[in-house]
Amino acid sequence: MVITRIKDVTGVAKVCECIDKDIEEKNNRINRRTWESKRLEDRMDNMCKRIAFLEEANIKKEGCINYLEGIVESMSNKLC
Repeated sequence: MVITRIKDVTGVAKVCECIDKDIEEKNNRINRRTWESKRLEDRMDNMCKRIAFLEEANIKKEGCINYLEGIVESMSNKLC
């Protein structure tokens, strides 16, 4: 009877080791996915900032173009 219990305990220990290994692998996968997700969020934030910067630069550029077009139009009657 004692030998049977030892085998049972050994079997349970092996099952627990397998479960622990499986949980550790799952945790590692979750950690990698979390890291990848954070990295993508950071890239998205940087892209949004870049887009906002480009939109602002485009507005300034359009303002300059409109200003220069106005100057050219005001000078057009003075051209030969």
